[in-house]
Amino acid sequence: MTKKYFWVATNVPFKETKQLASEIQEYVAEHYGIAKTNLATVFVLRISEMLKVGGVSSMVTPHEWLFLGSYSKV
Repeated sequence: MTKKYFWVATNVPFKETKQLASEIQEYVAEHYGIAKTNLATVFVLRISEMLKVGGVSSMVTPHEWLFLGSYSKV
C-alpha cells in the first residue's frame, strides 16, 4: 500500500498477537517488532505510516496505554 492519507479513522482490533496464526505472528515480529505483543499497537504503528505529513488519525485504543510505561515507545 503506497497511498498516503490526510485522515485515517478506525477502531483498532483488541487482540494479543499470540492469539493469531503463526504466519501473522512472524510478520508482525519482523515488521513491527516494538509492537509484537498486541495487534492494536501494530495498527497504531501502521496507521502512522499511512499518514501524509501533517495527517491526522482518529483511533479507539486500549485505555491502559495512558498508564503503562511499556507503551511509551509507541
